[in-house]
Amino acid sequence: MTVKPLQRRIVRGAIGVLVGVLTLSITPAARAQYTGDFQTNIISGVVSNWAGEYYVHSAGVLLIQNSGVLSVHYADVGFDSSSNSAVVSGSGSVWSSSGYLNIGSGIGAQYNSLTITNGGVVSNLGGKVGYGQLTNSSLSNSVLVTGAGSVWSNGDVLYIGWWSTGNSLKIADGGAVYDTDAYVGTGNCTNNTVTVSGNGALWQNQGNLYVGDAGVSDQLTIGTGGSVLASNVYVGLNYPSSMGSQVTISGGSLYVTNASHNAVLEITSGQVTLNAGVLQVDILVVTNANGHFVHNGGTLIAGAVLLDPNLDADGDGLPNGWEQAYGFDPLDTNGINGATSDPDGDGFTNLQEFYGGSDPTNNASVPFRNWWNTSASGKWEVGSSWILGVAPDSHEAIFLTNAPTKIVTIDATTTNSPGAMTISNLVVSGPANVTNTLKLANAGTNTPLVVRNGFVLGSGGVLLVTNAALYVGSNLTISGVGVTLPTNGVIMVTNAAHNAVLDVQCGTVTFSGGTLQADILIITNACGRFIHTGGTLIYGQLVLGSSLSAVGDGIRNGWKQQYGLDPFDPNLANEDPDGDGYNNWEEYQASTDPTNTNSKPFIPPPPNMQFYIYSVKREGNDIRLTWTAMGGTTNVVQAGNGIFRGAYSNNFANISQSMIVTGSGPSSASYLDVGGATNRPSRFYRVRLVP
Repeated sequence: MTVKPLQRRIVRGAIGVLVGVLTLSITPAARAQYTGDFQTNIISGVVSNWAGEYYVHSAGVLLIQNSGVLSVHYADVGFDSSSNSAVVSGSGSVWSSSGYLNIGSGIGAQYNSLTITNGGVVSNLGGKVGYGQLTNSSLSNSVLVTGAGSVWSNGDVLYIGWWSTGNSLKIADGGAVYDTDAYVGTGNCTNNTVTVSGNGALWQNQGNLYVGDAGVSDQLTIGTGGSVLASNVYVGLNYPSSMGSQVTISGGSLYVTNASHNAVLEITSGQVTLNAGVLQVDILVVTNANGHFVHNGGTLIAGAVLLDPNLDADGDGLPNGWEQAYGFDPLDTNGINGATSDPDGDGFTNLQEFYGGSDPTNNASVPFRNWWNTSASGKWEVGSSWILGVAPDSHEAIFLTNAPTKIVTIDATTTNSPGAMTISNLVVSGPANVTNTLKLANAGTNTPLVVRNGFVLGSGGVLLVTNAALYVGSNLTISGVGVTLPTNGVIMVTNAAHNAVLDVQCGTVTFSGGTLQADILIITNACGRFIHTGGTLIYGQLVLGSSLSAVGDGIRNGWKQQYGLDPFDPNLANEDPDGDGYNNWEEYQASTDPTNTNSKPFIPPPPNMQFYIYSVKREGNDIRLTWTAMGGTTNVVQAGNGIFRGAYSNNFANISQSMIVTGSGPSSASYLDVGGATNRPSRFYRVRLVP
């Protein structure tokens, strides 16, 4: 094969789509190219030295095999295009670039891939897997390095997700990756991942490794047989833009060490979890309230561990200093070190002993507890209503949990007994079919009820705050009926470390006025609700179940957050932020952009309009077709292969079962062609009306 020495070489492809009886062929703008459309470029057993740039573009494929060698100045698999791939396979097969190698860069660069296997080698100055170029439109690009002798060697920095989301690097079964520094998620990005597993799998960083430099929910996972080396490792460095960063060691090894023994593993935010395997580090630093280390198993070898005694490194609710004072491991949540353990056998957990100010290693030392001891409603400060005969005080754990249904009130007269306004911890709940309400009413906001440690609002518990204030110094957990905060109410869930949690596990928080402040607000259970119609909501970190709806309107929290909408607005489904005449519910159902007036849902036409396909969308490796339909009819999807430059044959065959459209009037129907995006050559579709 003769190769002309073009300065820029591009492997190109094209996609053709048949819409009803309309043929639509989409081909990239004409540029200098190496191969024709749909062609695979194979370099097998030859050496090619090209001085210019090499682009694999428009569904192109590059194969380097059988000791083939390709040398270029700069390389890009998927520049401003999708579904391109390169494979370097076999011992002696080499792809080298004196400049950078990008896998998916520019606008709309998605699902591009590089595979290095069976001893193949790729070397370049530096690498980027997902290079969004400040647009965050480069998505789901990937690199796989697998098999003994397979190597990706970067002479400079390696980026997995630069202003780009959902990109991945997988090193498996003897594959190896080398670089100077490395970033897993930098810029405005989310969910970039690196996995290292299988015997001999290696990722060696000569310098620093950043997991979540400025990206959300970026992850490094080290499985059995995998090893990762770095001089320093920084997890969640730039909080809050890097929150949710994760490093998980489950059978592999992470070595953060150097000859001077001053290498640092610093967890600024997110979490490092050691389940099994080995973590060896010169200096482990967990001094930020948003960073956690959990030691569930495996071997931790640390030259020094730096912890803030007032914080909680393993996230079990017990401060580091308290655990160390009683001989517990502040990095371990298991066994005697865990919050639910009872090492002295006195019937109280470590967490209860901490809240109650007692010694968890001495069974003669138990928390002070005081229960509401009457069946009637009453005032908080009246001592005769409590089992100890006195009103609550700062060392007591208070329980409002008995039957029958009642209301316990804190009001302006309660503040005349200031000692009763500070307690250790609080539980408000009720047995089956019983509702116990703690009502803070007209006590003013200058004298709050202070719960120094945890507040659990359990099943059957209700909290009502009106022209009053509640301050919780640790965590407020809601798993009961819920909380109502109308005008002039104040609830503050905060502490000096800024790691106090308001966790709505079940029930409803109704927030119509006043002020609600929480360091961390969590709603990740399906039965948890948070309704915000007024007042001031302040939180440091928001953790929502992306697939759930905090207000119960059927629209996912993740979709609302994606478009900058308020996930706590109960009226949001009926609102139309872009003024295009379609509300958020309609836009959500149609997968359109509710903030862009040019992005509008499709409304099925009346019966006398044309029967046609109106949407062909890629979903990962699949293709989803959507067409106009009439209820009660039967449709079948057919496909045929393209033949040359957008042309197609009339050789269509059924790819779906017969589908009966539900209903009786104008409607729409859809079909998912599994694997349709990976077909070669191009595939054309049509929908037939079955008689």
